[in-house]
Amino acid sequence: MSICAHFTGIQHDACRAGVRYDSVREHKTDTAPFRFACFQDEAQGLTCEKAHFPTREEAEQAKREDDAVFARHSKAHRAAHDDAKAKRFGKGHGGADSLPCPVCGTGRLYYRVAGYNGHMHAKCDTEGCVSWME
Repeated sequence: MSICAHFTGIQHDACRAGVRYDSVREHKTDTAPFRFACFQDEAQGLTCEKAHFPTREEAEQAKREDDAVFARHSKAHRAAHDDAKAKRFGKGHGGADSLPCPVCGTGRLYYRVAGYNGHMHAKCDTEGCVSWME
């Protein structure tokens, strides 16, 4: 609740509301080089006209949504890795295959395991379902 809802991370130039981070920051000290209006605990004296700090209800809803996304990805990740392990795909022996998507139940979850390091890239062919890269 203390981070602006538009915040995307200072590795980006601007937030979701289009505000450039360098316009809402102030140089502070050597140990904490910048203060940002994006954080309530740092915002004393700093303002952003588009700042929106979530209410408890909004924060709880966002947490529920994040948890649901994590659960979906975990389910797909586990299924793809189990399938790849059964086919002996991994570091030193890459490969690719697919399986029925355990998340949406209608698509196919395609995956590829890199023989170089055993990492997996995967994506369900159902629009908006799951995908990841390791």
